[in-house]
Amino acid sequence: QLDPFNQAQHEAILDTVMAEYSEKIAPGLSLEGRIFSAAEAVEAGWVNEINTWEDLLEGWKNPKSKNKEYKPRRLKPRCGSGPKIALLQFEGGIKDGENSRDPLMGQMIGSSTFIPLIQKLRKDKKIKGVIFRVNSGGGSALASEDISRELDRLGAEKPLVVSMSEVAGSGGYWIATGAARIFAHRTTITGSIGVISILFSIKEFLASHGITHSVIRRGDYSDLGSPYREPNEGDTDIISSYTNKLYSMFVQKVAQTRNIPEPKVAELAEGHIYSGQDALTLGLVDEIGGIPSAIEWMKTKLGVSSVQVVFGPKPKTPLLWRLLGSQTGISSPASVPVLVEELAKSYLGQAQGRPQAMMEDVRGV
Repeated sequence: QLDPFNQAQHEAILDTVMAEYSEKIAPGLSLEGRIFSAAEAVEAGWVNEINTWEDLLEGWKNPKSKNKEYKPRRLKPRCGSGPKIALLQFEGGIKDGENSRDPLMGQMIGSSTFIPLIQKLRKDKKIKGVIFRVNSGGGSALASEDISRELDRLGAEKPLVVSMSEVAGSGGYWIATGAARIFAHRTTITGSIGVISILFSIKEFLASHGITHSVIRRGDYSDLGSPYREPNEGDTDIISSYTNKLYSMFVQKVAQTRNIPEPKVAELAEGHIYSGQDALTLGLVDEIGGIPSAIEWMKTKLGVSSVQVVFGPKPKTPLLWRLLGSQTGISSPASVPVLVEELAKSYLGQAQGRPQAMMEDVRGV
């Protein structure tokens, strides 16, 4: 059961989502959360007509029909004309080291993998500005700070603007703060300025299964954080001190980059999440808008009427997809049968990322 604090913040976000839904997606339609039959959905205005998949396919073959089957085309890695700007995508949790696929957290972006991409854009003289697209619920504080520092270096040399996607929370917001301009959607989950530390203990579980263990150590805290014993008071004091320091760093960073008094940021922090609309009111973001708005801002910043957008990082096509394509004429992973695609994803670790729940270790933001 939610406590009053979490109840209030989740209801505020839900109110924003419903308002956006009513205004942009379903104006004039009743939003009751009910389920419609197909006929009822047509009558209520939620759908246009009832049809089967086979009838749709036959209709597309009719030369008189205005509706035609969409055939996917290979997307170009750039679009537009004019000075080049880069759209740098960051989607997934944040971790130290290389990219990986975590069973619990899903896609994880490693600082060692991502920082060279930022450095490459900074050194590329053909790239005149960067739009940093963030969709992340956070992760490692150390990795977040490393990525943030590299983005600061990039922003010192070229215009840098952030476009927030579904989630920019905790470490996802940390890495966004240094941009010259931050755009968010009205429903973007924003903020979560806070730090948590988790210590796991499996001592009782092991004991209940008759599993024993031994520890040989030198130093009172050399096995700090070990899951094989209960944390003692000294452990919690050390972890609490470290967590508080990270939290202070986070609050100070937001205060400096957003030009908000530190006491005010402290009031907004404490792990609180906001909708993009509320974040705008509180000064945590600058404008409501998506990638098109960020591109328009960049054109104004560069003093040009059009730009060429280069997308990155360029996804690597798994070997299995390439082999299938050469044998069957398949030109896109989307054309691979679902079963084979899922096999390739699980085997080669190329699954697309999704917003991540915030669960951090002692280094996490």
